[in-house]
Amino acid sequence: SYVEGLKNEVKELETARKRVQRSVDEARYDGKRVYIDVEDWLESVKKQAEEAGNLLKHGESANNACFHGWLPNPKGRRLIGRKVKKMTNVIQRLHKKSTSSYFQKVYYEDTPTGIVTATTSTTRFVDNKEDVLESRAKIAEDVIKAIADDNVSVIGVHGPGGVGKSKLLEDVERRVREAKMFDVVAKARVLQNPDLKTIQDNITYALGLKLKNEETTSVRADRLYKRLKSDPQKNILIILDDLWKKLELKEVGIPCGYDNKIKGCKLLLASRDRGILRTDMNSDRAFRVNELEKGEVQRLFERTVGDIVNNPEYKPWVDGVIEKCGGLPLLIVSSAKRLNHGDLVAWRNASTNIDELFVKSIVERNYDDLKDNLATRSKRLGIDRDDMERFGMHDIFVDVAISVASKEWNALVGRNDSGFKEWSKDELRKCTAMSFPHVGINELPEKLDCPNLRMLLLLERNRFLKVPESFLESMEKLEVLDFSDFYFTSLPSSIESLENLKSLCLDRCYIEDVAILEKLKQLQFLSFIGSTIFRLPKEIGSLTELRFLDLTWCERLRVIEPVVLGSLVNLEELYMEDSFDQWASEDDALPSNASVAELKNMKKLRTLHIAIPRSANLSGDLPFGKLNKHKIQIGDIWDWSGEYEQSRTLKLKLDSGNLLNEEWVQRCFHRTQDLYLDGMQDGGNSIHDLCVEGFQELKHLHVQSGPSFQYVAHSPENVTTFTKLESLFLRNLSNLEKIYRGSLAPESFNKLKSVKMDNCGKIKYLFPLSMMRVFLQLEEIEMNRCHLIHQIVANAEVDETGIEIIDYIICDPKVKSCNLRRLTLRNLPELTSFYKTEDHSGILFDGQQ
Repeated sequence: SYVEGLKNEVKELETARKRVQRSVDEARYDGKRVYIDVEDWLESVKKQAEEAGNLLKHGESANNACFHGWLPNPKGRRLIGRKVKKMTNVIQRLHKKSTSSYFQKVYYEDTPTGIVTATTSTTRFVDNKEDVLESRAKIAEDVIKAIADDNVSVIGVHGPGGVGKSKLLEDVERRVREAKMFDVVAKARVLQNPDLKTIQDNITYALGLKLKNEETTSVRADRLYKRLKSDPQKNILIILDDLWKKLELKEVGIPCGYDNKIKGCKLLLASRDRGILRTDMNSDRAFRVNELEKGEVQRLFERTVGDIVNNPEYKPWVDGVIEKCGGLPLLIVSSAKRLNHGDLVAWRNASTNIDELFVKSIVERNYDDLKDNLATRSKRLGIDRDDMERFGMHDIFVDVAISVASKEWNALVGRNDSGFKEWSKDELRKCTAMSFPHVGINELPEKLDCPNLRMLLLLERNRFLKVPESFLESMEKLEVLDFSDFYFTSLPSSIESLENLKSLCLDRCYIEDVAILEKLKQLQFLSFIGSTIFRLPKEIGSLTELRFLDLTWCERLRVIEPVVLGSLVNLEELYMEDSFDQWASEDDALPSNASVAELKNMKKLRTLHIAIPRSANLSGDLPFGKLNKHKIQIGDIWDWSGEYEQSRTLKLKLDSGNLLNEEWVQRCFHRTQDLYLDGMQDGGNSIHDLCVEGFQELKHLHVQSGPSFQYVAHSPENVTTFTKLESLFLRNLSNLEKIYRGSLAPESFNKLKSVKMDNCGKIKYLFPLSMMRVFLQLEEIEMNRCHLIHQIVANAEVDETGIEIIDYIICDPKVKSCNLRRLTLRNLPELTSFYKTEDHSGILFDGQQ
């Protein structure tokens, strides 16, 4: 019958769906993108299967429709029969499509990073204008001009270590990509002891060329050579950083002549030694990168160390520290970061002695952080220079780090293709630290006899590499374990024996079940960054010593069982960026997920990254106001992007004014540095009034879609407000009339550098004459769709009492011009002038802008 036929077709289609879904899941676990038509097919199958199920239920009803179920309804059966036949055809077509060649491969690869497209040219780099120093900008411009010269094929930059050559190459690469000067840009770091396979891997990865691990360097070089020569019409730039000696391009696979001169591509190099560039690599142009001049050193140092340089107690020591840095950006930044929280003694010592001993103290401090705080993942030190460089440590610090590590640890570092074979049993038993940083291990021993091992870093991207169940059995002293990039169905059972384990890193792991971790009672640090974990089970609540939990980028995490978070009473840092956001309501009688209210139990919490799509799930008395660092998103309109990187960011959708009455919101406002606000349909007319105590720490303010706001700040008194604000972005504020109304204290807005305004309907001018002081310090103005604006700066302003307000600054002879560097004006139909003046026409621009 038609009905039986439909049942069979639905059953076969479900089998096909499961097969396709498994292929899709495997592709996604491996970071692949799935074809849209495959996803559409799965959605269609789901929809049609539901409809078929409903139709079959109706068919059963039709069979028992007359005479109280004694006789079938003939009319209903005919109607159902036609629908069943039609549905059967639909199901058959879907099934047939799944067997076509299109479904043999359900995924596609991302565009290789080296291929310059509209997307790859803009997404790989964050352009922070403040990071580009004037002297480096000039060299970068000269390098780019040389690259564009058809008569130049090899360009080099040289200078002492730490002077900023690598940073310069990054800037040049970004600008080359943005200008689309080349079709392909590939980059590799050569290092003091070049590893040809690593260099080849970096270049071929950028090209999208896949090389098998077992191939020799000569075979790999031949394939790379053919790939680079395959399309003569393509413009290719290869960037090689950190050359210490001659690199034979032919051995790498880069087309060249008998004299090692590149052919068919362009080459951008960086080395300490100009002779290597000129003689060994045949560079046509070579640019020296010098130490920074004193003015640039001071600006870079002050920008990095922050406001502490203005503290009268520290000022006397600033010049001494800057002088001792010797114009090296790397040392300047490292010193500034170290001294940012240093006391007077540290500043005084640094100002008189910042030579080798100071460099050593920087390294030792980082190393001690690893030893004392095993939760610090980023500081992974071995005892070999290659491994230091592989971890991205600059060569200035390598020698010191090696000496420190060798004293503290009996450390072993794995090599490519050697695995554990190169070490004797005695070496294994004595070692206290072991590192395998992506060296290509194909097999792990059943059991590793390392009774004194305290740190094991095992990082591999081999989905077929299995961890034997007994692998960890004889590592009772292990305190730090890193299994990044592994594929686990479940963790090895021997992990239960690690009673002293304090730090566990499972970043980017394919992993399902983590319940076994409940046995690790001493665990303080747990990281799942980018893993495929779907559920955080109740057993994790047993880890009451946990201080640090990182669930960043766990996009598949949908369930955190109730009470788990509430049990982690010692937690100090919780990261959930681009991760779990399925919060249950506190009022749910039988919740299936964690609630935000559980965070109240975390009395020690000081750092939190969290997204809460529905403000209805919030409760009072949350600990957010006590945080030292936070990224908090409330509302379903936000994402995790941001123009500024601040330690305290709050994104808040104001569905109503009730949320503003919560104490934790007010405390967050008081301390937040980067604030996003959306909504506020009714309430106060001034943004400043939202925070009772004032936005004392606010540096960046973004406000959108708030029809109740008429002013950024409004006060009849001489109020001080927004003293640290650097950028102001206002969008879709239909009733905004002025930035400020009332009397403005001199300290207000005194650090404002950027103003951007879009679709603010009632504003007629950006600044009154009384805010000329603020306007003159601005570096960027961007205005769009402000349809009533007449002028950027008003001629004069009359206050509500009728008294003309004249700003004394306009007459100040010290004021020569404004600092404006970028001005963007779009869709301003009523704009008549920038600023009208007869007596002071020269105060706005002096020709430097």
